[in-house]
Amino acid sequence: MRVLDHNALQTGADLRALRKLRGKTIAQVASAVGKSSGWLSQVERGQSRVSADQLQTFAQVLSVAPTLLLTNSSGTGEPNVVRADQRRPYSRRAAGLQEELVTPGLDSLSEVRHARFEPRSARVTAQRSAEEEILYILSGRLLISTSEGRTDLRRGDSIRLRETEFAWENPSGAMTTALWITHAPAY
Repeated sequence: MRVLDHNALQTGADLRALRKLRGKTIAQVASAVGKSSGWLSQVERGQSRVSADQLQTFAQVLSVAPTLLLTNSSGTGEPNVVRADQRRPYSRRAAGLQEELVTPGLDSLSEVRHARFEPRSARVTAQRSAEEEILYILSGRLLISTSEGRTDLRRGDSIRLRETEFAWENPSGAMTTALWITHAPAY
């Protein structure tokens, strides 16, 4: 009986999810990374492993940070579990904001990130929210500015942002932590 390698399975599922999200065929991605379609199909099914250099190439072809392709295996054979000390770093979207992926894989229907907003940090240039995003404050304080005004969020508060321009600011001298949930992940 063949033992399944969780890391290979998760890497394959992540690559397949990103490829589909980008609207690319197996042949297109395989060609871009200099491999055969058959090889990529095996990778996506977890039957072949990829090297660190190949992950770098995939990251470039699929337009994601290489760290997003590192699996976050708990090492205990729990494929749907993400341990706090093994979350994947999310690409830095703004100075003063550090995010880690909470969801176990890139093939999830929602993207959940643990966000840390450094003291007195801000993103003053508005960014557009995804189809729907929910920000839930775990600790601290965060100001969210939209075309509808400014909202002061504190521990236990949440806000839904739907296809809207927004900016944020942590006005306090303490770290603010939050869960940031995005439906229809964009990675």
